[in-house]
Amino acid sequence: MLFSRKTYLYFVPHQDDELLSMGVDICNNVLRRRNVHVILCTDGSRSGVREALANGKTCPRHKGTHNYTVAAEDFIEARDSEFIDSCRAMGLPKAKIHTTCRRGVDGELTVAQAESIIKFYQILYGRSATVCTFSHTNGKSQHIDHQTLGKAANNMLQRGAISELRLFVEPYHYEEIADNARMIPVAPTFVKAKKRTQSRIREAVAAYSLWDPEKNRYAVGHHSMHKSFCDLLENMTSICYSKKKESTMGLIDRLRYRRKRWLKLQAQKQNYYSVVSCEQPELDGLKLVSFGAGQMDGYTEFCKSHNVPVRENEVQRLADGSSFWCLVNEQKVVVSTGWLTGKQHFYISETDFGFDTHNSSSGLLYHFVTKENYRGKGYYGLLLRSIVANAKGYERFIIYTSPDNSSSSNGILKAGFTFDGSLCAGDDSLRSYLEQAGYTSISRKYRMGGLRFVE
Repeated sequence: MLFSRKTYLYFVPHQDDELLSMGVDICNNVLRRRNVHVILCTDGSRSGVREALANGKTCPRHKGTHNYTVAAEDFIEARDSEFIDSCRAMGLPKAKIHTTCRRGVDGELTVAQAESIIKFYQILYGRSATVCTFSHTNGKSQHIDHQTLGKAANNMLQRGAISELRLFVEPYHYEEIADNARMIPVAPTFVKAKKRTQSRIREAVAAYSLWDPEKNRYAVGHHSMHKSFCDLLENMTSICYSKKKESTMGLIDRLRYRRKRWLKLQAQKQNYYSVVSCEQPELDGLKLVSFGAGQMDGYTEFCKSHNVPVRENEVQRLADGSSFWCLVNEQKVVVSTGWLTGKQHFYISETDFGFDTHNSSSGLLYHFVTKENYRGKGYYGLLLRSIVANAKGYERFIIYTSPDNSSSSNGILKAGFTFDGSLCAGDDSLRSYLEQAGYTSISRKYRMGGLRFVE
């Protein structure tokens, strides 16, 4: 069989993932008249929305009351309807939307099962097809089914069973992992929605917001991921990176590929913001907790008592001189975390610039994470202001973020920080920006995966 158009197979773990993480890329490829298929790999039956629909509470999403006991089969059907309508809105005909009978149970998908699904659709639509699924290194809070699909696809790529693999990063995890080169081994591509695709994205989002219980439509996606849908409508972006089977790339291809990554890293920028002081904000039932440099034992005990994973790299941060800050609610849930360092040499997240601050009394705020169910409620800005109000010994505070990360930028500005400028990864421009901001001592080292500026 001949395939005249390039084929893309999108393997989706749950209903709504095809839109939240892959939607812009899918729409763009449909408009380019690519041969696009979207395959749903689990039944989505374990969503907490099913229980929430029967809790008797009034819902702010649709102003109705949750008094609906939905059978598992009906709940799966409701989610599948949202998935199919979303894909149709993105321009896919019904024949290219697959709710496969081979799919697994939500939360129980195995690597062997995932590989079997991928192989089946490769046989149907060509082994040269680009396989698209989720990266399996998107942080410890990543759903197990997302990790399983990524592991299966990577295993097949290493065996040569996949010629080209496109791995997607969930936008709601990107901030958490962006500064970790092991999690994102190459510079990611931020796929922006074309003008013609934006209306399709909005129509697809509407499919997950439909509330009509008489027709078995419960706006499951809207209840589950409301904040993420709002972010999608605002940013219209998919985040992904590609891998190719090594044997398919000759020497010239590999050199071109590495140069492309090098140029992509050069084009990335970091916006930086600063503030001198903040007043202590009202915490309204929240408690500010901090552990200073060297307080590894206290931090470890705190994590264990609050059901927070103890990560080796975070313990090392305390040993290296950083301090840990967080907000804890009345239920002892750690809702937002962040770090502060006064070290003169440090890395800017996402593009790994190394730099020296112009004096040791500047504090760098970095690696802020808000627990998924608590995002969009202002905890990020509240934690920023609390740290600035309580941290001692700093004349000013600095924080960096990617220009693509509008939600972080908005939170930083609302916290009282001012935008000071951008850093760009090029020899002359980088030195120019740093000199204007008072930074010095920049050197360059090339390594696999891109350029890094290090001491």
